[in-house]
Amino acid sequence: MGALKIEGSIGDAVIEDIRGGNANAGDENIGMPKFTTPLSSLAMLDANQLPITITWDQSLFDGQTAAITGGTLSLPANQPNAGATFCLSAGEVGFVSGGAEDGAFKFAVTEVKSGADCSGAASTVDLRGCFQ
Repeated sequence: MGALKIEGSIGDAVIEDIRGGNANAGDENIGMPKFTTPLSSLAMLDANQLPITITWDQSLFDGQTAAITGGTLSLPANQPNAGATFCLSAGEVGFVSGGAEDGAFKFAVTEVKSGADCSGAASTVDLRGCFQ
């Protein structure tokens, strides 16, 4: 594992974050499931790379999906509102079963709200990612 692809939009911000090899991202699927990037604070993200944390309620097997229960993201440094923070308020995560993407973690964020605590207004979002 190590390749990451995140594409889509958050409001007017177009996101294209494609990483090979050392993606500085990772998922934990047991206990308190989450996906996060950067995985290590020892390596800085590039200007176009999206810092994001996604949580869901239960461990998943390949082929299963779950609703996003929380998380945050900040607009990357190459965006006009760089550093603006949003909480994840709707979406879905899952692990692929079979085929070329067997075991890959995928997510789709369909709603965010401004502020890390979800106290702000909802923003239009269509953000999809794959970590393999």
